[in-house]
Amino acid sequence: MPIRPSNALDQFWGALEDRETARILDLAGASQSTVAFVSSLGHSLYSDEMLRSLDLFYGEGHDPSEHADARRAMHFLDQTLQFPAGHFDGVLLWNVLECLGEPLLSLMVERYYRIVRPGGALFGLFHSDERLTEAISETYRVADRKSISIQPKGGKHRIHGFTNRGIEKTFRDFQSVKFFLSRDSLREVLVRR
Repeated sequence: MPIRPSNALDQFWGALEDRETARILDLAGASQSTVAFVSSLGHSLYSDEMLRSLDLFYGEGHDPSEHADARRAMHFLDQTLQFPAGHFDGVLLWNVLECLGEPLLSLMVERYYRIVRPGGALFGLFHSDERLTEAISETYRVADRKSISIQPKGGKHRIHGFTNRGIEKTFRDFQSVKFFLSRDSLREVLVRR
């Protein structure tokens, strides 16, 4: 299982250091390594394998263009992200946002804005090639404070590429968006609420 260093992940944990017991939402689904690490910090973790939840709701291998019905998108969010305002201190988004079409993408980001406390952080990954239309499915896990474990799941999923400006526009209501350069095909982003 390849381990990838991550400066953005390190800063994500740093953003939560002043919180004695933070609540973290992990969108990659439950994993022993992530649970163990988050628990070692004294934080609590809620996990949801969001890409699987999308496939269960919209159909296996669906296209992001199927996210165009705003009413259906809200129904999906009410089933998967129904939390009170300010419930979480941080969200591990991983690559979920690049798998969403509009208006589900905008509605989901609005939901994160509502459920993350002011000063909270979101960590995301985006493919650096904005022209990609599909990517190999991978599972992301926290290996330690500064490292991500990446494991191929098999198969591919459809994505839409983001430019840096597109990412900034997506998080326009948030306090800040910080990009981290890497030597591989992924861009790391740290967003502060």
